[in-house]
Amino acid sequence: MVDISDSIAYKFGERGGGIISLRFRDGERRDTRRDVIAVGFSTSSSDAVLLSVSSTSSNDFLRVDLVS
Repeated sequence: MVDISDSIAYKFGERGGGIISLRFRDGERRDTRRDVIAVGFSTSSSDAVLLSVSSTSSNDFLRVDLVS
């Protein structure tokens, strides 16, 4: 399992995106009232969905769009 303080880079191709999943083992889910995410983007697109994060255990989601 990756320590959340580690930095990781992912690169996706021009034809579609990719998916990154984070799963906790039973009993390892962190009990927190606040979540922190840091991301950086590099794209030649003028319109795109840059990031979409959704929860499998609730209706929570986050979506970052690039518009013009």
